[in-house]
Amino acid sequence: MGQSLDGPPLDQHSVAMQAAGAIIDTGWQRSIYPYLDAFLSTTRSIPEIIQCCFGVDAATRSKSNKKMREWFKQLSTDEQDRRTKFKTQFAGDYRGFRSRRLSEARHNIERRIGVAPATVTIKGAFG
Repeated sequence: MGQSLDGPPLDQHSVAMQAAGAIIDTGWQRSIYPYLDAFLSTTRSIPEIIQCCFGVDAATRSKSNKKMREWFKQLSTDEQDRRTKFKTQFAGDYRGFRSRRLSEARHNIERRIGVAPATVTIKGAFG
């Protein structure tokens, strides 16, 4: 992602063009957005992973997901109770995380507009 923001190459041609006032497009916009989208998707997955690893996720209770139901049923009663209790205790943090701006941005990218609501400001000699 950091390489996406690198400036133009510092060869003789590009330096001369910049000195003459030309703005050289490095294509950073096209290269940074896939990384930003991946970062937001990964960030949003964190509470889901915690829920699945230590609690009871929705798929376990879903009638359409037979494998998850069977997996959960084969757990000991103590483990089922522990996971159900964890889900209840984690519910507030889970909802809180999902309401954060990064989580909402990911939801907009994947479910609504398809583009991250990002504003980039270029600082430096030519920004």
